[in-house]
This record gives sequence, structure tokens and C-alpha cells, in this order.
Amino acid sequence: MNAENKNQELFNDICRVIHSTVIMVRKSGQIINNYSVNMMLQARAGECDDQYFKRICALAQNMMK
Repeated sequence: MNAENKNQELFNDICRVIHSTVIMVRKSGQIINNYSVNMMLQARAGECDDQYFKRICALAQNMMK
């Protein structure tokens, strides 16, 4: 896999995590804004032992800033 494909895969994973996190925030009844999405991303990363997922969550938080 070349560098461009890896970058595209990483970007796709970040978008998926942001999308699913926004849905989780919406279903929880919270207002969807940067703060609530970032807090949910932080919570999701804390619940998981998968280092790749934690990295994706951290990158997603940086993109949301």
C-alpha cells in the first residue's frame, strides 16, 4: 500500500469515528457542538485498549479544533 492510500485510509477512519461519535452524542440527547463531540471522543478512546483507535480518536479531536 502506498503512502497516498494509507493517508486516505487514515482520513476515512477519522471521518467514520467523527460520524459515529456525532450520532452517539445525538442519541444521548446532548447538544451537538465541538465540546460535546470532543468529550465523547475522549470517553470512547478511554474505554478502548486498541492503540490504533485511540490514535484515530486523538486525530479526530485535533481535527475538530
